[in-house]
Amino acid sequence: MSTDSLSLASDWNQPMFRRIMRLTNYSNPFDSVLAVSNAKRLGVAPRVGRVGLPALVNARAVDVNCGEYFNTVDPASQPQIGSWTHSWHIGNRVFARDLAMTLEGAIDRHAIPTRREEGGKLILQDRRRPAFQNAWNVKADAQDARARI
Repeated sequence: MSTDSLSLASDWNQPMFRRIMRLTNYSNPFDSVLAVSNAKRLGVAPRVGRVGLPALVNARAVDVNCGEYFNTVDPASQPQIGSWTHSWHIGNRVFARDLAMTLEGAIDRHAIPTRREEGGKLILQDRRRPAFQNAWNVKADAQDARARI
């Protein structure tokens, strides 16, 4: 997807943002497949998977920059599917943990421990889940909240 298509001014994304609760974009500035895609498009609209979300974006969208973490991953330590720089996240435990906590929704997207905020941007990092998260009763709380609606 191009940065233009997710900008706040884009009419294209309005139906999507009306229907979703949130959007998480994972970006990697070292993704060589998306670099080729940028070149094919003559650089007019860079891919959000490579450069991140545009500056002005719907408040439901958040970008997680994976580049710094990607630089610490040894390609020989993981299965390789296609281009390493484009598919490094498949089978990666840190990425999987971040994605799982994102989908669970129990922790605010700015407080997920596998992310740190730096200069207003979220950066993927290798961190564990909160120590006592299993005792938070998130599923029961969610069921109680749904029952009250």
